[in-house]
Amino acid sequence: MNKKTVSKMQILRYKKTENGKGRVLDNIFMERTFRSLKYDEVYLNEYDNVNECRRSIESFFRFFNQERIHQSLDHKTFES
Repeated sequence: MNKKTVSKMQILRYKKTENGKGRVLDNIFMERTFRSLKYDEVYLNEYDNVNECRRSIESFFRFFNQERIHQSLDHKTFES
């Protein structure tokens, strides 16, 4: 980051997410999770209203956490 951007961040009291051990990996995990949400759920469906969208996303996360296997977890679910 350039000095001007860092200065603005300091003025606004923002903290870089990469400033601690493991932070970058945490960010990658969240980006990958939201990528999965978008490509596996949101982009494939058309919602009639906000409530339908919320229910669908809640269902996706139940599946994502309880049933879907994850390579990074040695092909286990989050809840196993």
